[in-house]
Amino acid sequence: MGIALNYPDRLDGLIIIDSAPIDMWDQPLSYQVVKDVLDKIHKLDIEGKTRQEVSKILRLVFTPQIANLLATNLVNIDDTDKVKWRVNINATFNHFRDIIGFDLEGKYHGPIMVLLGAMSQPHTKDVFSPYFPNIEDKDLVKISQAGNLKIFMCKKDIGFTLINQMQLLRK
Repeated sequence: MGIALNYPDRLDGLIIIDSAPIDMWDQPLSYQVVKDVLDKIHKLDIEGKTRQEVSKILRLVFTPQIANLLATNLVNIDDTDKVKWRVNINATFNHFRDIIGFDLEGKYHGPIMVLLGAMSQPHTKDVFSPYFPNIEDKDLVKISQAGNLKIFMCKKDIGFTLINQMQLLRK
């Protein structure tokens, strides 16, 4: 969303997945859930471990779906079988309070689609329209087979399949 609002000329269209342009400070339950997960991630000791070892650790701490989602954020260190987080977990943990706000300005007038899972927060177009004035009700697509869409899309090739289907729907 940030790129769309700051550099709208760089995009031909925007797909938002299970998210909304809201300030997390206004969502205490969502804030606490994310903070709790981030606290658990920060406490994990993955240094010197393989992907398989870290995956086992993740499954001990999180549900299989969350563990699989988090495992997609592991990258190999150089040419070894050892892994590290794709993002700087310490910086994310230490600056979480700065990250969670939505203080972007601007508007994006291009095509937009918002994909929501069955367990997603039920945002309406009114939440999006201040930033995305061309959004219509039909642009909010609920995928009932997906509880949490981000986790659902981590399954093999489902993200690409959905995006291809959305492109066909837009025609």
